[in-house]
Amino acid sequence: MGTLLLIFRIIEAILIYAFFIGVLLLLYKSIRNDLIFVQEKTVGASFTRLDNEDEATRKQIFQKHIITIGRSNDCDVFIDNPTVSSEHAKVSYNQGKWWLEDTNSTNGTLLNDLIIDQPTVLIDLDEITVGDQRIIFNTENL
Repeated sequence: MGTLLLIFRIIEAILIYAFFIGVLLLLYKSIRNDLIFVQEKTVGASFTRLDNEDEATRKQIFQKHIITIGRSNDCDVFIDNPTVSSEHAKVSYNQGKWWLEDTNSTNGTLLNDLIIDQPTVLIDLDEITVGDQRIIFNTENL
């Protein structure tokens, strides 16, 4: 009788461990699939330049996670203006949000007329100023 009880307890322990291992495997697969989905998510943002009378002069739409702003021809948002550094700022999509970061520019980067000194979260219709150029950031209707 004691041997039979011991065998049932061992089988019970094995079944409990098998159940927990199965649950952990399912969680792992679910999390892995969610991460793959997040990494492959297409994101987009538009940048609309404003002139001195708040009129839109040019709109650019990007479908990528990092967008560079500056006077260099290599920048995504190219601004031919001596007050803009060659690689002035970058906008990046990370942790489900868009971030604006000054990349050690000479004249600084402003967000809604406030100078930024660290990566700052962007929301739709924020105004980014690099040098003398004002740009409206937007993600709606893309």
